[in-house]
Amino acid sequence: MCSLEWSARFSKVVSLLDATIGSDHAPIIILPQGFKRKYKRDFKFESKWLLEEECTSTVQASWDPMSQPRPSHRFGSKLRRTKFALIKWSKLKTRINNQRKQFLLERIKSYQGKQLSKEELLDSKACKKELDSMWESEERY
Repeated sequence: MCSLEWSARFSKVVSLLDATIGSDHAPIIILPQGFKRKYKRDFKFESKWLLEEECTSTVQASWDPMSQPRPSHRFGSKLRRTKFALIKWSKLKTRINNQRKQFLLERIKSYQGKQLSKEELLDSKACKKELDSMWESEERY
């Protein structure tokens, strides 16, 4: 897709070939500055978490009474514990979802360019449907 001269000139550019989901064309993803470092961000409570039963139990477990003598210390401590518990829970949930998405994408990629049996065709369609459903649920929030 590029010449050696272009590649040398733009050495930080990363390009990735993604799976074909909605058409027969494979999208090319180009990251002009390469992969960027992750940065720390402020904690933000996501409203979509309220739809998750696990979120409620995570908050309840973090909010249990503590033996702090002053209410202000107790409240601040509960908030900090709840924040870190929600961050941990969210990362785990995100990692599990990302692993599932990656699994589905790899499965879809494995079927591309092949003559598929009826079972493989049905599985490919089911993988695409599940992946679409996961992306739609993310877009709603």
